Amino acid sequence: METINPTDNCFNFIRLYACINVLLYHIGWFMAVKVPVLSSLVNPINGVPVFFLISGFLIWLSIGRTKDFKSFCIKRVLRLYPELWFSIIIEVVCLLLFYEGIDIDDYLQMIILQSTVFPNHTPAAFDSYGIGSLNISLWTIPIIIQFYISIWFLYKWLDKKTIREWIIVMLLSIVCGVIIELKLLNFLPAIVNKVIGLSILSYLWMFLFGSFGEKFFSVIMPFLVNYWYVSLIALAINELYPFSVVIVPYTLIGSVLLACSIFGIAYRFKKIKIKHDVSYAIYLYHMLFVNVAIQIGYRGNVMAVVIIIALSFIFAYFAAMSVDKFYKKIKLKAI
Repeated sequence: METINPTDNCFNFIRLYACINVLLYHIGWFMAVKVPVLSSLVNPINGVPVFFLISGFLIWLSIGRTKDFKSFCIKRVLRLYPELWFSIIIEVVCLLLFYEGIDIDDYLQMIILQSTVFPNHTPAAFDSYGIGSLNISLWTIPIIIQFYISIWFLYKWLDKKTIREWIIVMLLSIVCGVIIELKLLNFLPAIVNKVIGLSILSYLWMFLFGSFGEKFFSVIMPFLVNYWYVSLIALAINELYPFSVVIVPYTLIGSVLLACSIFGIAYRFKKIKIKHDVSYAIYLYHMLFVNVAIQIGYRGNVMAVVIIIALSFIFAYFAAMSVDKFYKKIKLKAI
């Protein structure tokens, strides 16, 4: 078998698939409109675990190629925030056009929190706008920010560990997720439980699955590439007849099979290239337009759904293109 290059893959295609999954799920739920063919094609795979798994893989790869923590932070900020900040500008424009009676203080609070560490924050003054949440999709960004910070320090400790030691660490992270999901920490003060519930602790195991795949790439990936169809069939069976050994935010067996499938497919079909990764931008924009449609009374309208999808892709494309040009200008590899 030919040598597999970690950077030669079709992750952009897989992330696009995952973000379309999220977009169609939100449209079906909030707009009460199903997109018949597309929904049936993407709904079997949950989009969020795909992003977490791939992030774990790519960030581990990035750390190994980054000279210091400062450089790592600069990469992560530039990868995450420019597109987020531009989406907030579009969000404010939509609010000014379609929502009234809000004080400047409410806008300032919203902009400051959304543009820093709490992108999914919705001040009480905006509760009657759209679905009641300004951008419900962005609950994952605080989790990803925590992962960025924690993985740098975990790398220094885990990088020299054996496969057996990695498995023990991942099992411990799964146990942590189970404890939080089953609410076994009720003896702690309510505020402590709330903080834990918003932390990386519930999801760290999923990111570590991705990091494990990159760390032991040469050992694991040839097998996953050769037998990608086995894990995909097993994933499909698991979706039809769900079975989970433990209760975690996303099922353990399903997530393991998903990880095997996406990594095997990413390197088996590496020639499926999408030059510009628009998945993050679609993730950012689609709920902005869903909120506008609901605010002006077009919930359940098929044409409104078509416009939402079109606007999401148009804004995502131009945002991604602009960021790519910016990266090239400053000679930064966005990984």
